[in-house]
Amino acid sequence: MRVFHDSDKNRWELKLTLGAAKRVFDETGVDLLNPTKIGTDGRTVLQKLVTGDLLVGGVVFAMIGDQIRERKLDEKEVYDAFDAATITAMCDAFFAELRDFFIARGREYLAKALEEERPNAETVDKKIAAATGTLGAKLCDLLDAQTVPVFES
Repeated sequence: MRVFHDSDKNRWELKLTLGAAKRVFDETGVDLLNPTKIGTDGRTVLQKLVTGDLLVGGVVFAMIGDQIRERKLDEKEVYDAFDAATITAMCDAFFAELRDFFIARGREYLAKALEEERPNAETVDKKIAAATGTLGAKLCDLLDAQTVPVFES
């Protein structure tokens, strides 16, 4: 079990069990028990998870749904308490729990795949940001160099 806190100091416990995996699947369509399954977009569940904080957020909310209801909290308020630091802590807790689950099931190769995918996602994000920055700068230069045609009547 992993724990993280949101910006309102709520303590959230993540524990991956068959019941949690079923709730996640029922609510999000994400099959945590088959992380190498390839979707229609050609990416595995694992690849989608490591590159999608919003997807991980949906999965985590399915996992902590009972805690939200037990505390009689409004889901919108909980979402709003998930600031940048919380999202980082949530992702770290989720992926650590997922890794531990794979190891406990004797599927170390999946734990290793997860460890390899997370840095790859970060590298991809950095490459995209660099490319976008370069393209953005080139576009600005190009636009700055253009003259606006003047039409005389």
